[in-house]
Amino acid sequence: LAYEFCDRVIVMNDGRIILDGTPSQVYSNVEILKQAYMKSPQVTQLAYNLSDYKVPLSICTVEEFLDMINLKGAK
Repeated sequence: LAYEFCDRVIVMNDGRIILDGTPSQVYSNVEILKQAYMKSPQVTQLAYNLSDYKVPLSICTVEEFLDMINLKGAK
């Protein structure tokens, strides 16, 4: 929900700010979010697992993922 409705996300862990930025910037930091016991959107985690295939981690919605697949399939 934060991705859809927020312009900025701040993640804190142990009283410190560990991430601060747009939802795409914040949620693409999968490993840092794990330190704060948070998860990225499932589609971002899928992109993270497909990183060997150069899938951008900035993908946070299913629509963005489908757009990326369609663009690659069309070329």
